[in-house]
Amino acid sequence: MTVPTLMQNHRRKTYVTQLHKVYNEMQQAFLQEISDKNALNLKEAGLTSDVAVDNFMKNRFKVVADCGTNPIPCFADEYVSLDGSKRGVIENGKGNTYSKCYSIASGSSICIGFITDTREKQLSGALYIDTNGRKGPNIGGRDMFSMRYYNDSSIDVYGVTPECIVNSAVCDGGYGSKPKEIRENRFNQVCVISNDGDDCIGKLINDNWEMNY
Repeated sequence: MTVPTLMQNHRRKTYVTQLHKVYNEMQQAFLQEISDKNALNLKEAGLTSDVAVDNFMKNRFKVVADCGTNPIPCFADEYVSLDGSKRGVIENGKGNTYSKCYSIASGSSICIGFITDTREKQLSGALYIDTNGRKGPNIGGRDMFSMRYYNDSSIDVYGVTPECIVNSAVCDGGYGSKPKEIRENRFNQVCVISNDGDDCIGKLINDNWEMNY
């Protein structure tokens, strides 16, 4: 392989490693919240308000900056989509409650909304992750990702609910009938044109945490 190809592969591995680390830490934090509250799920654990989200983040992570509902300065001033068609600030609150935003000691930035019944009747919350904070490349699907987290503590794309994993009959029909299909379609139809990396994580989950794009 040529030197540029080797460098690109190395960068992709770095992006995935950084995201996978935060993904695992977040999922473990959700599970610990459920366990410590002796609850069955995140709603029962009380993660249903801005105050609860704030306590959760500050109890489970070493927060170095609290940006409230304004992503800046925890996040970069501008992000670009994979196909270059869109650039600008990330759109906190699109179709959901506004998320609280933080920078944590590892260098990552996180915006997280509380668990709510969305218009699709899914118990979920918004989750935005920039794996290296304000540092570049600030590209959706490289170092910037947005996704959903669900009531059982799982983290996935829009439409792949816990019920969908168990029974594909309840998956979101607008993007497919099986989890893998939904993730692939969300990547092709949403991720590549999104400057906040909306549901790009589904492609990584499908491809066993390899960035094959």
